[in-house]
Amino acid sequence: MQRLDEDEKEKVTRSRYANLSRKLTADDFVTDPTLSSEELLVNIHIVGSVADRYFSRTEPSDLPITGTNARFIGLLARSDRCGRTLHQTDFEHALSLNRSTVSRTLDRMEEMGLVQRVPDPHDGRQLQIVLTEQGHNTNEMLHSEIQKRGEALIHGIPPEDLAAALRAIQAIIDNARKLTKQAEEQTTETEKER
Repeated sequence: MQRLDEDEKEKVTRSRYANLSRKLTADDFVTDPTLSSEELLVNIHIVGSVADRYFSRTEPSDLPITGTNARFIGLLARSDRCGRTLHQTDFEHALSLNRSTVSRTLDRMEEMGLVQRVPDPHDGRQLQIVLTEQGHNTNEMLHSEIQKRGEALIHGIPPEDLAAALRAIQAIIDNARKLTKQAEEQTTETEKER
């Protein structure tokens, strides 16, 4: 790994921040290891924003649903295939959304006939969220469209690079969830002490 003296490091830093939107290369991470945390996270956020914008601009016009609705439907369909049932709190955790956002979204989706809340046979205090027939039909249309768009986004990227990126992103997600849980527990302890 190449080491930079302080003057070279300052030049690299100045040039990097002069144009944050430039394309990063693997060499950037080798010559300046500090790049890996800050700019990596910035670029992950940019990927999410750009992909969301792409998907929202190319949503099928015959499906009157939002991107959030699509994520809820996808999560329900995947859980359904695994034989797992979902409750409201599962959406909160899986999609990192607050309780009121999930509740409002589920209310709207229920009004649209996409989901239904049914009593959980194992816990009478809980309601399971399930896809209706219309929800399953919507998922089939969405799945096909998302598959095409996803293939376009990853076109030309070698499978081993995609696998490495997925592992790194999953590790970041796991770390963020762990740190969030620790922060929440610490906040709760501080509130109890008051």
